[in-house]
Amino acid sequence: MIGKSNWGGPLKQYLLSPVCLKCSSFFCNDSLFCSGCYKKEIKFKLVHTDNISHVQNHHYLFEWRKSENNILSQLVYRLKSDNSVRAWYFYADLMFKKLNAETDFKNFEAIVPVPGSNKNSVHSYIFAQALSQISSIPVLDILQKDTGSKQQKRLNAIERKLNNPFSLKQTQLEEFTNCLLVDDILTTGTSFQQSNGLLIAPENNTVASLFYRPK
Repeated sequence: MIGKSNWGGPLKQYLLSPVCLKCSSFFCNDSLFCSGCYKKEIKFKLVHTDNISHVQNHHYLFEWRKSENNILSQLVYRLKSDNSVRAWYFYADLMFKKLNAETDFKNFEAIVPVPGSNKNSVHSYIFAQALSQISSIPVLDILQKDTGSKQQKRLNAIERKLNNPFSLKQTQLEEFTNCLLVDDILTTGTSFQQSNGLLIAPENNTVASLFYRPK
């Protein structure tokens, strides 16, 4: 189970995402692609992603460039609009394997979801819960987006730095000094930096996102 709700679970994913994103085949699996298109489009991109980010300690699966109108934009849209829980678990497993290869995952003391752009956004929380179930590391759901704050995507770079829409849900923090912050997409890194700054040892923390969209 994922918290109090599974957001529709596998049935919703299969009803709303019944066909492969690339070829529209009905032989769609949890990746949201058929096995052939996954191997050609997605597995290829996983292998050929540079994984060089301007944000320190940032790990990601896919680099999604703004100028590209390609299969990744369709994948992002499907994940964010349909709440495809089984797909989130599929890609969380890939992220877990990647982090295990590049870091010592068991050293993370907690997984912290970065709140989304609106109160109904649950993507980072699903991502955190999936990684938690795979790794047995607890989710620390401590951050919240303040009511009335503007969405980051509607702000320019300077406004993002001056605007901190995040706060702690409680004043008494558990003393975790090595956290993994998770989000679906990292662009400027401002949300991560603002969220991370509220935690006890921000210099020790790591961020993981499925997509990196450099501005």
